[in-house]
Amino acid sequence: MSQFSTAGVRVEGYSVYTSGDLGEVADIVLSEPLSEDFFDKLYADLMDKNYMVIQLRSERPVLRIIPVRKGRSKWKLPLFLATFATVFATGYGLSASFYTSLPEVIVWGLAYTVIFISALAVHEFGHILASRRNRVLIDGPFFIPAPPIQLGFIGTFGAVINMKTIPPDKKSLSRIGISGPLFGFLAGLAIAPVGILLSQPVTIQQAQEMVEAGQAAPLTGVPLVFQILEQLLVPQGYTILLHPLAIISYIVFLVTFLNLIPIGQLDGGHVVRSYVSPELYDVIGWTSIAVLLLLGLFYGFYLWLGVIALVFKLIFGKYQHPGSANQYSMSHSPVHLAMYLALLVLTAPIP
Repeated sequence: MSQFSTAGVRVEGYSVYTSGDLGEVADIVLSEPLSEDFFDKLYADLMDKNYMVIQLRSERPVLRIIPVRKGRSKWKLPLFLATFATVFATGYGLSASFYTSLPEVIVWGLAYTVIFISALAVHEFGHILASRRNRVLIDGPFFIPAPPIQLGFIGTFGAVINMKTIPPDKKSLSRIGISGPLFGFLAGLAIAPVGILLSQPVTIQQAQEMVEAGQAAPLTGVPLVFQILEQLLVPQGYTILLHPLAIISYIVFLVTFLNLIPIGQLDGGHVVRSYVSPELYDVIGWTSIAVLLLLGLFYGFYLWLGVIALVFKLIFGKYQHPGSANQYSMSHSPVHLAMYLALLVLTAPIP
């Protein structure tokens, strides 16, 4: 308690109670909020002792101290192996449509799998680095398998990390949120030129004839950055039959855009929530869904995105986003916001 007096804050109450699976929780009522610097130091000190501290905004600030369990999940390896199998099935199917010999199909199917999963891992590595920098305890990454392309999907729902503690302040919340999409975008940016150059160029007329004959299907909702790279790398008057590696970058950019929608615990949600109240954050989330669904009336691709966003909202957004551990934090980062807006524009699918 003496630490608080040195910070010029008086302790006005104290209670300890047991709360469900959390264990023994302590609430300390303060005369006024702790400063951000003092709270950050307290957060770091308590994390070293396996406790998380939250400064709750109320009539009188309350410090809530909660024990943290550091166990690791046993599901990571089984999920990874299942995802590797479903992504390989997708890579094999895509490679079979581009190559004719079985050895080439198998080699490129494996290459597709390794590169795609690596891109997902790079995204999660961005979160991991930012979380460690801000002393946030995490578990993961967890790779999530999904039906392969032969069953109408892409073999994976991506990967996630589980934040077991809340970031200490708004700046660290936005940093953790933006780091994953930024790293993932850079991975897609590294893959895209190689994939485009490996793709087969055809004239616009040839492409139209192939579509009419059912030999190819046009790609809809292509992210802006992918279209820019096509303009730079594909000769004028030509388009391309996408190589499997080009499809990886297309998916990475598209998933990045979806992840930036401010809904629930999605990455973009962390950035936006660091700037706005829980109530306004909820309004922004529903507005984003409404805009996508409205665009879907004119462009069917956006309807698909809007439905996915709605599902995310109903599943992952039914609980209020907790924000940062220090509810009095004002440590905004204009750099993180600028990165967020830039990535949102660059990965936006254009009809």
